[in-house]
Amino acid sequence: MFVKFNILTAIVLAFACTACGTSKLRSLLDITDTSDGKPRILFVNLIAKRDSLANRIHYELVETIAVEGKVKRSKFDKIEMVPGYILCSILNGDRRVLDELVLPGPLDGQYEYLDEDGNYKAGRMIEDEQEFTIRVNYIAGMKYLEISKIINKDSLKHISTINLLER
Repeated sequence: MFVKFNILTAIVLAFACTACGTSKLRSLLDITDTSDGKPRILFVNLIAKRDSLANRIHYELVETIAVEGKVKRSKFDKIEMVPGYILCSILNGDRRVLDELVLPGPLDGQYEYLDEDGNYKAGRMIEDEQEFTIRVNYIAGMKYLEISKIINKDSLKHISTINLLER
């Protein structure tokens, strides 16, 4: 079986090892002990798979990696609800939202190129399977990642809820 290598995942992990101030990666279970008072970044690696027969996308947790550091954004940054993108919500055990971020759909790739006249053009490629990574600051009590497709600025379609403590 041929597995696609995601260059974005490699870049994110290389960044985690160099820019976050440590080369020692830790598992999620180690990271929940924050007695040293240092902030943590979680890299949540997922696989999105298109099920054409059921007309849906399935998300699976591959692994969660934690490093010392802090994502340079605030959980209070305004989120732009872009139709077709996904909303990733970090929830606690009571399913209360702790943080949210919006990402392009991982199976809907876009690319740019120059045509024969030297003009920029954009295209789309639809993937059947793609591994991708989200990064969030560790927040005490976080337990679930809820993924929803943004239909419009007022409407979401729930896709999946993943237990971050499973692996």
